[in-house]
Amino acid sequence: MGAHPLQYDAPTPNPSTYAFTTSTAFSVDAGPIGTMRLGSEQTGLAELVFRRQAGEAAGVESTIRFVEYAGRFENPNQGAVEVDESDITGSWKVRLDERGRLEVLDAPTLSRTAAGIAVQQNMVRPLFVLLPGRVVEPGDRWVDTVSTDERAAGTATRSRSIIRSTLTGDTVVDGRWLVVIRTEAATTVEIEGSSGGVEVIQRLSGTTLGTILWDPVAALLIARTEDGELEGTLELPGTGFGGLPVSGTVRRTVSLQP
Repeated sequence: MGAHPLQYDAPTPNPSTYAFTTSTAFSVDAGPIGTMRLGSEQTGLAELVFRRQAGEAAGVESTIRFVEYAGRFENPNQGAVEVDESDITGSWKVRLDERGRLEVLDAPTLSRTAAGIAVQQNMVRPLFVLLPGRVVEPGDRWVDTVSTDERAAGTATRSRSIIRSTLTGDTVVDGRWLVVIRTEAATTVEIEGSSGGVEVIQRLSGTTLGTILWDPVAALLIARTEDGELEGTLELPGTGFGGLPVSGTVRRTVSLQP
């Protein structure tokens, strides 16, 4: 596989631009009133500028700007809500150690509508991947835990993922030598807040499987895909409904643009 460690550094090209999509589809079994369906989709282009960290610390800092963005959320209470890049004022600034563990240093201001349908950290985390920070061989594995806790627009979202990554081999795409990483994430999510004026408590858990293509020479993410299934319950304390079964799917894609 070569002697290149799988780790973050100032990449080539820099800046780098990525197209991204995230879509979710959930069904809630509401008993006698039938099945409620909720869905969301976020798509866009993100420009990432990288800088090596000052001093001796390994890793990089990155500024992320959404050049294009379209977000849509639909539920039975509100109908469809749509936002675009004009609902995002400013950029994200993050710090990554050599393994890609992320710390948000600064974040843009989202309009109230955008804050109600998107979790800030979930908007940028898919643009980065978790790496071993060392030279590895096919079959080598590493494990990471990612936890987030965010409050916006009257809603608190907490999540925890245990991510198991395996280097499965390499491939060549458009003349570029890439390594292939498979991921399996066990995730739990808890959401408390209001939707359409109704108090909501939602608890979900499930597994997401992913594939990452990484260029170890350029220290650059080329593409990633993730597909997951989540199940859990939805409580509506103000209405007398509790423990409604919820099931859904999540799909994410990220791809480097020419």
